[in-house]
Formats: sequence, structure tokens, C-alpha cells
Amino acid sequence: AAARRRSRRWRRHRPPLWRILTAPFRVLPDFLVIGAQKGGTTSLFDDLVQHPCIICPYTKEAQFFNRRLRWTLCYRGYFPSRYLMWRARCRIGQAVLTGEATPEYLFHPAVPARVHRLLPRARLVVLLRDPIARAFSHYQHVRRGGNEPLDFEEAIAAEPKRLEGLQELAEKAPLTRVTALTRYSYCTRGIYVTQLRRWLTYYSRGQVFIGFSEELFESPRAVFERVCRFLGLEQWTPRFRISNSGGYREAISEQTRQRLMEFYAPYNRELESLLGCPVPWGY
Repeated sequence: AAARRRSRRWRRHRPPLWRILTAPFRVLPDFLVIGAQKGGTTSLFDDLVQHPCIICPYTKEAQFFNRRLRWTLCYRGYFPSRYLMWRARCRIGQAVLTGEATPEYLFHPAVPARVHRLLPRARLVVLLRDPIARAFSHYQHVRRGGNEPLDFEEAIAAEPKRLEGLQELAEKAPLTRVTALTRYSYCTRGIYVTQLRRWLTYYSRGQVFIGFSEELFESPRAVFERVCRFLGLEQWTPRFRISNSGGYREAISEQTRQRLMEFYAPYNRELESLLGCPVPWGY
């Protein structure tokens, strides 16, 4: 029950020192929800941690592989002790899992290799959202935070110059936090095929669950059940709730939408070829 309550108010900071000092007695995650940002990952993770066979981590977003890549002991501090996992397994009578969800992992160019070095057997969960809707939601998030002075059309026009050379910098400098890359990558994050190919270089297709945010929003139970099967968990019915949802005071102009549809069309075709199925937002 405590884990379920905690899942609704995730901490935003590192674990306390005592958790880090006990890190040698803690486990590493069995699964990661790696993105996409603004794609419903919080809602899905809040549902998952209600499952009796999933032990809640210290926080939803460890932000370890993209920002805090220093010591593995610090990362272990986010997760349950081996004793707690053993006790839960004995009580439930079946295997238990733990994991985390950091939606920036999908996009960051250096993260797949870093994750694979530490967690080669992990299972990965990906939710993909209509890239136009995702870009606009991302923009609204940054705008509400007071970090975006431009309107949406101006912001996406300025994006190539803002991000010039930053992906290369993020890949080469592992301890460098490239804030502009995280903040202003509105359209670039929607090129999912490039990001998935990076991950599939290190992980087999069978280790990666790829779903669509639109399906999660319309039928959370169906997506939840598929994720449970992917993780090898028995079916369970949580209290479904959409987290971090909100409306906008403005809308994308039809001209801007049409331009973005033309921009994403070739990438979506490549994505469909990679996945072997149509995407729900096909345009």
C-alpha cells in the first residue's frame, strides 16, 4: 500500500546516503520504461507499481544513464534490497521484479550503450505517441516552466540551430548535461525510428516492448495486460489513472500541422517498416 501511495508523488532527488551505503545489498532493475517523453510513461509506471509482483523503486525517474553516470552504487540505491525482494517472493510465491521509468533514455544518443553495459538482460518498455502531438505537449511543458519565450512555430523553426552539435556532445561527454538538447528537442524527439535503431543495436527485439500512447489513453487495460505478459507477470487489475494530463489554451495551426506531417511522413514509413505494423497516427 505504501508503494502504491508513493507512486503518485514521485521524488525528484537522489536517494539518501543510507540507501547508497547499503547499495551492495540491493538489486539492479529488471526492466526500464525508456520513453517516449510526454507519451504516457508516468501513467503506465503508476499502474505497473500497483502490481503485487513489482517492488516500487525509490523514485520513478532515476535519470542515471543520461545525467548521473558516476557510480553504480548510487544507482543501486534507488532499488530494493535483496532481502526485501526475497521476502516478497516468499510471501507471494512467485518471482518479483523492480524497475524504473526515465523517458529521456529513449532519446539520449549515449544511453543505449551505457544501459547495455550495466543491464544487458533488462527488458525495455517503449510508448510512442503521435510525434506532432508529442512535440506540442513538450513545447507546452517547457513554456509553462518559463523556459520558452518563442511561440510554437518560432520554436520549431529555431530548433535545428538550437540543437546544432549537441547530440554529438552528449554522446562524447558522458557526464555533461546538455540542457538545451533536453529542453528544445521538440520535433527531433519524434523521429522514433532513429532512436529505436540505436537501442536495437544493443538489445534483441524480444527484449523491447513497443506500444503506442494512443492505445494506452483509449484502452489502458489492454496495454497494461500486454506489458504484464511481456514482463512475465500474472494479470492484475490496477486502478487506472492518466497522470500529468492537461489542456492547452492554444492549438497548432493547420499550416504548421501540415508542415510537420510532411516532415514526419518519411520517418513514419521507416518506423512502420522497422516495426512491421502501421502506426496509429499514420500520415
